[in-house]
Amino acid sequence: MFPLYFPGRRSCIGESFSKLMIFTTMTSVLQRFKVKKVKGQSYSIDSAKSLVSTPPDYVLQAEERTLLSE
Repeated sequence: MFPLYFPGRRSCIGESFSKLMIFTTMTSVLQRFKVKKVKGQSYSIDSAKSLVSTPPDYVLQAEERTLLSE
C-alpha cells in the first residue's frame, strides 16, 4: 500500500486508477527500454527523514530496446 492511501471511510477514490496508471507507465517504460545502473554510482533504499518520506535521487541509464525483426 502506498503511504498516500489509507484504508477507512475517507480513503482516496482515485487509488485504484492511480495504481493502474503507475503499473501501466512502468510496464511501458520497462518494455521499451533497458534500464541499467550507472557505473560508479552508489544506491541506497533509505529515505530522507522528514515530514514527507521521499526517496533519494537516482541516476539510471536507459537504452532503447531494438526489435528482433529488424
